[in-house]
Amino acid sequence: MVCVVVCAAAMGACSGGNSDTTRPTRTSTSASTSVPGGGSRAGAVRRSAGCASPARPATEGTVQVGGASRRYLLALPGDLRAPAPVVFDLHGLGEPAALEAAYTRLGPIGTAAGMIVVTPASDNPQNSWAYPILDPKDANFVAAILDQLEATRCVDPSREVAAGISNGAGLADGLVCALNGRLAAIFPVAGVNILRPCTTARPTTVIAFHGTADELVPYAGGVPFSGVKGGPVAQRLSRLISPQERALFNRIRLQPVETAVGAYAQQFGCSGPTVTQPARGITLRTYAGCSSNATVALSTIDGGGHTWPGGTGGGAESALGMTTQAISASRIIVDTVKGLRTR
Repeated sequence: MVCVVVCAAAMGACSGGNSDTTRPTRTSTSASTSVPGGGSRAGAVRRSAGCASPARPATEGTVQVGGASRRYLLALPGDLRAPAPVVFDLHGLGEPAALEAAYTRLGPIGTAAGMIVVTPASDNPQNSWAYPILDPKDANFVAAILDQLEATRCVDPSREVAAGISNGAGLADGLVCALNGRLAAIFPVAGVNILRPCTTARPTTVIAFHGTADELVPYAGGVPFSGVKGGPVAQRLSRLISPQERALFNRIRLQPVETAVGAYAQQFGCSGPTVTQPARGITLRTYAGCSSNATVALSTIDGGGHTWPGGTGGGAESALGMTTQAISASRIIVDTVKGLRTR
């Protein structure tokens, strides 16, 4: 049921996916900018048990979680014996994993940089994620995938990260605490303000992206979906969210995006922010000096909608507002992961 994921926070509807079998993806003209934070890594690369004898290539995998078989898409680098970072690509409400892979193109971009990209699939008809504060099943799913990959693939356990859009961004927010510091970084797109960091959150790199014209998860905070007045997006939401669940949303008050990012920075002992404009229509706020080599940053997209910067256009996502091509969230994610410092 959708209410499992919506009762404590907001879930936006947006897009985007990949497989232990890879799906075709569309080409993108997205540009990239310099990595916010990052820096060279210190210390030796770690190697998982699976480096001794990596499994054969595959594009899709399954794992047992809570007595059920759960599925994920998998994109692998060319060298299966080199310790690879793991990047999760978490889809939004109502979107299948394959569409997420095609939308973000994290699979081809990440594997070209020697990374393993995982696009998990939701286990319900709404294609929604459960937030760990309400139900741990999807946090357990992510943890089980990581356990399986470390045992069967050559993984660098110090560079396991989660990116996601909208509802998937909310899950990434929740994983900081639910996985107890296992993730080195999260990259919430259109959803960093869905959940607040828990008081026990360990310092984690947080690189967020959010459009000022997002109608589903408002940049200024407040009631989720408050900018949706009608049209195809409203019709789609009505199919995914019951009137009773919508009434619950109307009682939610999200933090402003800049406040939410600042809360991570304060909790992790960062200084700043330093404000720059790396590309036209993009404002980058970067917090430095965080504990445990973490970085906190926010790319604000002027006029951006509920969309993935640099994502492929057309289809369902075009109704959710402007998609900037001035930066590529996927390339920034990959570049940041390459530069993550060991903790």
